[in-house]
Amino acid sequence: MPEGPEVWILAQAVRQVPSYESVFSHNKQLVLPHLNQVWSFGLTGTVALEEGRLIKRNSGFLPGSICEGEFNEPTTSVAWMTASREELQEMVHRRFETSRKALGALLLDQNLIGGIGVAWGSELLFRLKLRPEVSAKRQNLEELALQLVQLRSEVQELYQTVLAQGPAQAFTNGWYHNLYASREPLLQVYKKGEPIQVYGRTWWV
Repeated sequence: MPEGPEVWILAQAVRQVPSYESVFSHNKQLVLPHLNQVWSFGLTGTVALEEGRLIKRNSGFLPGSICEGEFNEPTTSVAWMTASREELQEMVHRRFETSRKALGALLLDQNLIGGIGVAWGSELLFRLKLRPEVSAKRQNLEELALQLVQLRSEVQELYQTVLAQGPAQAFTNGWYHNLYASREPLLQVYKKGEPIQVYGRTWWV
């Protein structure tokens, strides 16, 4: 499933195409203001550039959707890919540190911090030696916001390098399968460690 970083780099590629310069990402969504559309990708949604036109492919299981209408940014959450460290720290302090809910479930709650899924979420917690199945308030979250910023920077730098290796059209048509191999050095635990279930989602520790 494409998470915040994958949709973010897709937006970078699409903006190189004439008439798509206004496209941007928000959490796990691609926003196309000139078309008044917001695209989500679910588990299997992909895109293609054909004759300068961006097309959403709805194949496979849970391919996401296209929502018509002007995009309105949620006010209840912070976006992982764009929020400052201070904004992330405030969310952690206000909603995480006193919560009895499992830390993994909080990180996947798009109404809190948008753009995180189990792949990058597993990596984040692995780096911090935190557990997704343990209550947030029972863990030391002092470095969580800092690591959210650090991991984001590393992924952005890596993905920008991949995008720079070829034409935007080739990157877009291969998205996001062309990111799998390149992101492996940053993913130390996802699908490599021990799988555990947290509220119906598989995390890796």
